[in-house]
Amino acid sequence: MKAKYSAYTQTKELQNSGKEGPSSPPPSNTSFQKQLYITLPIVFIVALSMAAGFGKVPPIIPPAYLIISLLTFIEYAIDKKKAETGKRRIPEMSLHLWELLGGWPGAMLAQALIKHKNAKFSYQVVFWLALLLNLAALFAILYFLAQSSK
Repeated sequence: MKAKYSAYTQTKELQNSGKEGPSSPPPSNTSFQKQLYITLPIVFIVALSMAAGFGKVPPIIPPAYLIISLLTFIEYAIDKKKAETGKRRIPEMSLHLWELLGGWPGAMLAQALIKHKNAKFSYQVVFWLALLLNLAALFAILYFLAQSSK
């Protein structure tokens, strides 16, 4: 019994010191999620901006996504503050509407950076549905514009 206790103590000391030992757990899935939730919106906005620069996307679309994303990030931050202080919260459907309208990059960044609405499974299902619907609408609009310009 004493050997198990000392191994446990040694593992805890290594974890608390910031060093990795042979029994340190692998990186958690949440670190992958955080990396994804930071990288994906940045790559999307950069790619959209480059496409606009090459004339493949109307130049109004990247700034529209940026503005709506900023407003969505602010909504998430307000909701987080209200949750911490016990005040009346912003309805989830309101946040999902912002995401659907193009604010999903800002929502993703808020989920990663301020750790809000990133753990609730039912919220994440609707979030990803809103993201996919937004992208489908964007691609449909771009397809329609490409066909009408021929």
